[in-house]
Amino acid sequence: MDVHYVFRGDFLHCCERLAREYVAEFHKSHLSVSRTNRAYSHWTKTLVGWIKANYDGVVRSSDSWAATGGVIRDAYGGWIYGCAHSIGRCSMLMAQLCAAHDILLAAWDMGFRQVQLETDNSEVDLILQGHFVALGGCSLLDSILLLLACPWSVCIFHIPRSQNLVADRVVALCRGSSFVSMIFDLVPVELAKLVCKEATAG
Repeated sequence: MDVHYVFRGDFLHCCERLAREYVAEFHKSHLSVSRTNRAYSHWTKTLVGWIKANYDGVVRSSDSWAATGGVIRDAYGGWIYGCAHSIGRCSMLMAQLCAAHDILLAAWDMGFRQVQLETDNSEVDLILQGHFVALGGCSLLDSILLLLACPWSVCIFHIPRSQNLVADRVVALCRGSSFVSMIFDLVPVELAKLVCKEATAG
């Protein structure tokens, strides 16, 4: 999928510029935003009965090739689901939104109805919480908003990157590949130690 079909040319760049400007102004006037989790340097567990979904998206600077991924874990840090996708050329914002959509859709399809959604991208955090509406009309964002409007509880949090390491490393498993999709029902061997460490520390 070439995500440029969702946003075209100058319109995309304009929206991203406006988003960055808005985020900067928002943080100036809301100095306490997203600080509740910053006391922790690692992934933390959620409440019993809830699952935690972390996601990430990256774009290779040399050619704008993007990869996305996400992880779902239970309240004890146990692995439930992971995914990684190489999606073609797009912007960082679109990669992050693709990752958010995919992990939300997976959580819904698996029957979870209490979800703590976490991102280390402040722009996407504000967009998904409705603080920025200039991207209205984007089919990908509209799909995310439709998911969020389903009959379930989704709490969205902005976290530091140190709390999003597993999602980041899941994305790295397909980084550089061409149009690859991977689903992990079990913890990938490359991530087993980190997942165990975070479950113990969280």
